[in-house]
Amino acid sequence: MRLYRTPRRRNRALSDIISVILMILIVITVAALILAFATTGLGSLASGFSSLLSGEGNSISQQISIEQIAYQYTSGLGSYVPIVLTNSQGSATPTPFQQVITIDPALYTSLESTDLGNIRFYSSISGGVFSGELHSWLESYSGSTTPNSATGALFWLNLPSGISASGAITVYMAFQSVGTEFDGAFAGEAPNLSPSYAQYDNGANVFLAYFDGNTATSSFNEYSGYTLSQATGISYTSGTINALNLKGYNSANPALAFNVALPNEAMLVESNVQDPNSVNPGTDTGHVGLVNSATASSVANGIGTNAGYGKAYFNLDYMNGGTYSADHVPQGTSVTSWTYSSLNYSGPSGTSFSGYNAPQLYSTTGGFSGSVNTNPLSGASNLYLGILADTTSTYTVNILFNWMRARAAPPGGVMPAETVGQVTAGQQAGANLYLRNTGSTIVTVSAVYVQNVTSNSFVESYQLSPATTIQPGSVAVVNVPFNPSRGETYSFTVTTTLGYSVVGDAPA
Repeated sequence: MRLYRTPRRRNRALSDIISVILMILIVITVAALILAFATTGLGSLASGFSSLLSGEGNSISQQISIEQIAYQYTSGLGSYVPIVLTNSQGSATPTPFQQVITIDPALYTSLESTDLGNIRFYSSISGGVFSGELHSWLESYSGSTTPNSATGALFWLNLPSGISASGAITVYMAFQSVGTEFDGAFAGEAPNLSPSYAQYDNGANVFLAYFDGNTATSSFNEYSGYTLSQATGISYTSGTINALNLKGYNSANPALAFNVALPNEAMLVESNVQDPNSVNPGTDTGHVGLVNSATASSVANGIGTNAGYGKAYFNLDYMNGGTYSADHVPQGTSVTSWTYSSLNYSGPSGTSFSGYNAPQLYSTTGGFSGSVNTNPLSGASNLYLGILADTTSTYTVNILFNWMRARAAPPGGVMPAETVGQVTAGQQAGANLYLRNTGSTIVTVSAVYVQNVTSNSFVESYQLSPATTIQPGSVAVVNVPFNPSRGETYSFTVTTTLGYSVVGDAPA
């Protein structure tokens, strides 16, 4: 008996030693895998994963695998919505023409970036490829603090060729991959909407003339006695913005002119301003206007929507042949809050001009409006954005501009109507992941993270909404929209609601 017990004890000891060594090797291997994962661009995301993968296409639990990665390349975009614009008037729109587009973002939430920055507009489509990208500017949204959950969003488009008399055109609102931002060139937004003031403001590409609070002061000419400066940290609804701040006084004159020349044609000029001196002491200050020269001292003719004369919320001023005429149709009591101002110029053949000041654009609700039967600009060769002011050393100007713009007047004063069509699904660049559920329970895929292995850079964080459910033994295809570059390798980390992930990679 003793001859057999000793070898058994030795064998058991040897087996225990081997088991310990194997456990050490497994721990080292897992640690190495965690370290390798953490050194990639997805390292910051690793804390959100309860498990890490060992080997391409396999999870630790063997519950799900990536069987195939199929890349998609396209020069076009993804889903889109056709919008028909109909000019009901017997005359064509001016060219270029600024067209308003109003959409309901809540209808397209799954297609949109949170801030609507992935929306683009095009003039034509052929073979699934869009062309003729149109400059667009998101002015505002309503119904939610989050743009893509809002019930209304207002865009302005620049239509280079306008719309013919009694004619119609179709433009295409296309959705790039979720997460795409405004580019600040073709696609932009009002300066106060961006994370950093005017970060994506492309108003100068959309409107006939435009400036915001970041526009260089060298683009303006001030009348003697006035100074224009750039101000930062100015309170605005929720948060702060930059603004152009005009101060000074020198009797009744054109205080400021912007250097972009405009044709002498019917147009609407609008601004967003704060004018504390209209309240105290009550200075007659221009909020928006048109003048006949880019040099303030050379202006002889101009029209303006003002506030502050007698502490009025609204009044109209004009200059004719160098003679200043102030305080027409004054109404209301001026305020220190930010307001919108509008001036309606009916063109060289017009016999009057009108305007309004109000808490919002396109409606005089809560504000006041009026008109004057005169047209001092009828003989001007060109027009310029500018303001008129009636001041003294006691009544000085102190006004802040968020933005001011000029846009072409619609024919007959009627904006072409829009008819919004249905969403059309288009081919979208990205990758199709073929995922197989190899387990015996349902798997729900919640997100996919894309890493460019070639450049070691993070590409996309794509949340599936709704999540994709895969039955046991079944295969599901998950499309991840992004723009793959041929010849580069991408890694896809698929996360599930069961708390584990699977990683796979393939060259594009």
